[in-house]
Amino acid sequence: MRISVLAAAAAVLAATPQTSLAACPLASFGEAKTQTCSGKECGPVNAPKEISAISRGLFSESIGLFINDGHARWIGIDLDRSEIVEVERFAGARFAQAKPEFRKMKHNANHYGREIRGLNSRAIEFVRKKPIDNPVLGDVVCAANELWTYVPDPSVARLIGPMSDSHSKLYLLDRGAIKDFGGPGELIEAPRKLRALLEGM
Repeated sequence: MRISVLAAAAAVLAATPQTSLAACPLASFGEAKTQTCSGKECGPVNAPKEISAISRGLFSESIGLFINDGHARWIGIDLDRSEIVEVERFAGARFAQAKPEFRKMKHNANHYGREIRGLNSRAIEFVRKKPIDNPVLGDVVCAANELWTYVPDPSVARLIGPMSDSHSKLYLLDRGAIKDFGGPGELIEAPRKLRALLEGM
């Protein structure tokens, strides 16, 4: 991963009190929830099948806009499968950029690519999976549980993240209950910190 991503994740961890799996065990994920919605109301649109298959877990989504159009990335945790999954998509003007890597890559069950062709579109997706064995997972569950119960203050105008050339969202999922954060621009505050934890795993 890029050095800047790793540096951001390290900064978040340095500023966050360290917890353990005992403090936030996997079973505690989503035990308490407020203001959730269903997949029909706020579920992800056009996500890769590995991401759409997550029934219990979380993932971040970044879809390029403007100069980043054609590039998208998802990274998430599937608690049912005990794995981390990352999918990167190249389409439109970015399609040719991914072609050389796709041709030479060696595919296996945890690292593979695919070419998708539609009537008027084509894309290449790279998928990477690995088992969950990271000690940071307890911190991820704790941070997710705080967001599951987060209720915005109606007296305060909704905070808007800095504009960027991407559409950024964070999804929490638990057996049909969904809670999402973000939209056009950059994630902010707690959702952004949770995404940094994901990217550092």
